[in-house]
Amino acid sequence: MSKTLRTLSQLQDALDAERVWRLKELSILRKKLLLGIGKIGVAREDDLSLLRPCITMLYAHWEGFVKAACGAYLEFVALQRLANKEMLSPFLALAARRHVSQSDVTGAEADRLMASFYREHGDRRDYIPYKNGVDTKSNLWFDVFRDIYESLGLSWQGYELKRMLIDTKLVSKRNAIAHGRFIDVKSDDVEELFDNIIELMDKIKEQLLDSAQNGKYKLPNH
Repeated sequence: MSKTLRTLSQLQDALDAERVWRLKELSILRKKLLLGIGKIGVAREDDLSLLRPCITMLYAHWEGFVKAACGAYLEFVALQRLANKEMLSPFLALAARRHVSQSDVTGAEADRLMASFYREHGDRRDYIPYKNGVDTKSNLWFDVFRDIYESLGLSWQGYELKRMLIDTKLVSKRNAIAHGRFIDVKSDDVEELFDNIIELMDKIKEQLLDSAQNGKYKLPNH
């Protein structure tokens, strides 16, 4: 995403581009690796050798899309150059932390500076740092996803039903495979993951666009 994301159309183009290439790769992966699974004459060991790579690639696209899409949304919000008094608390906190970090103070003095920032600088348009602003912690468990959403002022509750799928069927198994441990993988679980990761990418994209279009990154009445 090299283009500056100042407008809604630029954000939409960026999110569409992220989705399209990932969807294409997942579709090819699904077709090529799952084509022979469960057919007569295919050994269970062969099935596993095809299913395990699917888990690692599905995880890669889950983490990659969340990082790229949420990063694009954060950039879009930052480039709106809102007054501090217009910002939702998570964005104001980002601006305040940057302000304090530039002052080279720590401890109680940093706390006082943070408090004065909130009290006295409502009309300023402080910079919201957005580059590398989304941290997936290299393990995008559901709770990490929730924290990312909260840091962007987004509602995450609509994803709660996917918690077990993300944590137990995707991240946990990906970690086991990545560390060279043997785990049993069922084709039905992999099919379920393909369906759900694509569904999640679509849902995230639509939510980010809706939030951008309707100004949900701002405090009400601003």
